[in-house]
Amino acid sequence: MNRFIMIAAFFLLSISTLLTVLIPAHSQSASNDEAAFREFANSITEKAAPLEHELNLAEWNAYVTGNKEDYRKKAEASLKLDLLYSSSSDYKRLTSFRDGGRIKDPVLKRQLDLLINEFGPKQIDAAMLKKINDKEAETQLVFNTYRGILDGKEVSERDIYEILRTGKDRMKRKKAWEAQKGVGPKVAPLLKDLVRLRNEAAKSMGFDNYYVMKIRFDDQEVKEINSIFKKLQEDTESSFVNYKKKLDEKLAERYNIPIKDLRPWDYPNPFFQDASGVFTVNIDRFFKGKDLPAIVSKFYAGVGLPIDDILKRSDLHEKPGKSQHAFCYSIDRGMDIRVLLNLSPDEDSCATLLHELGHAAYDKNINKKLPWIFREACHIFTTEASAMNFERLTKNPDWLIKVMGVSEKEIEPIRDILRQDLALQQLVFCRWTIVMVNFEQELYRNPDQDLDSLWWTMVEKYQKLPRPEGRNAPDWASKVHFASAPVYYHNYMLGELMVSQMMHAMGRDVLNKPDQWTKIDFVNEPALGKWLCEKIYSPGSSYRWNVLLEKATGETLNPRYFAEQFVVK
Repeated sequence: MNRFIMIAAFFLLSISTLLTVLIPAHSQSASNDEAAFREFANSITEKAAPLEHELNLAEWNAYVTGNKEDYRKKAEASLKLDLLYSSSSDYKRLTSFRDGGRIKDPVLKRQLDLLINEFGPKQIDAAMLKKINDKEAETQLVFNTYRGILDGKEVSERDIYEILRTGKDRMKRKKAWEAQKGVGPKVAPLLKDLVRLRNEAAKSMGFDNYYVMKIRFDDQEVKEINSIFKKLQEDTESSFVNYKKKLDEKLAERYNIPIKDLRPWDYPNPFFQDASGVFTVNIDRFFKGKDLPAIVSKFYAGVGLPIDDILKRSDLHEKPGKSQHAFCYSIDRGMDIRVLLNLSPDEDSCATLLHELGHAAYDKNINKKLPWIFREACHIFTTEASAMNFERLTKNPDWLIKVMGVSEKEIEPIRDILRQDLALQQLVFCRWTIVMVNFEQELYRNPDQDLDSLWWTMVEKYQKLPRPEGRNAPDWASKVHFASAPVYYHNYMLGELMVSQMMHAMGRDVLNKPDQWTKIDFVNEPALGKWLCEKIYSPGSSYRWNVLLEKATGETLNPRYFAEQFVVK
């Protein structure tokens, strides 16, 4: 018996000794892997940082000047960065770190995920990368330098939008609408070639098409996106149909025609992505003659998000050759942040200024002590949420009083109308986004199908707009985002969902007004700016978007709050 006990004890001691040896060895191996990955990640970002800086600066110069030489430099800089991320040996090493499962530190694991998402889409040969970059630059040059022709005269995109927003001459409206669509035939062949190139690259990596690949490397899933937009379509269908009926009645009365004769150019936007101004009074007068940059700068300072330094580096006014669109650039993921706009004294310009500076405030307040790879927005749609959060304010009655200096006497008769207008604007934008999401998936699934007809089929289904008789033109191609921001548009709507969710959390957790969250105006509320900095901006991309939202609001992305705020039951 004693001998048996001695043998058992010896056996247990042997196992214990073996485990003592093995466990530290495993831990040491994991530690070694983490040290190796840390060194490897640092070596990549040290190369990437100056290349990204060069690209951002080149892109800024190209969009400001419109010069072909600047566009050439932009394409060259883009290729350099793409070539860095296209290294197959580096990508294999990254995936080996991931597949080995020994990177346990959450900070390092997040860095690994982000690097894989950067390298993944670029795992194609250098010749293909150059083709894609050259085709992108060629396509964007056409968009950015195009000017429509109206009655024999060259007109800017802003001129066209203004005619469609306020003009009552239907013939002139039709000509303006057609002038905007005039870029379509010029750019459609280039866009189709670009889609084919992107698809070829994606298929070489084992994906069905570029859309699927892009979604995957943007930390999203196609099924997830489709589920959200299907729910939005169902939730908004009844409200949108009722609103569209009232809108059509109003427009038919304005033009003195039967409802059945309304056509796309009779609506206030060339894509019907915005219908503000139809049911409300025109509030452009509140912005006319005002120094919008100075006013908006003072507002941001009052929220605890000063942006004077950003405005000093920015380009705010229209000029020949300059891109007619608006952008925010964080040139160096740090201090050099700029916005590009084409301001005019109206509500739309003020909303755009608030929007782009919402991006800029996010970039500026990311913690500079974070590793370089974390010093950008958590996700595309989280920075859009910051921008849209502030853009909405031009429809906020109290904001107009406190910031734009509009008298209460002028606001009171239109207070409810302004809030209704914002709700209707959100509803219209939601339906437009559903068109974009569904069409872009089809564009990449098969770029050789009849896209011109498919576009109008979707517009009729989701936006309830009539197809112009006998029209046979690539009107879809007149939307710049297909070229400049592929597989991006759905993030605008996700951003809107996030805005409502953030506002609900701020009303509940910061202002202690859980039943007043839809009316937040942010004016002189530095506590709200502090919440945004701490909860949303400062972490940069150190968390995945669902984790960031859960930490900030207590739950991951939930469409409920958008529906509570804007969907009429």
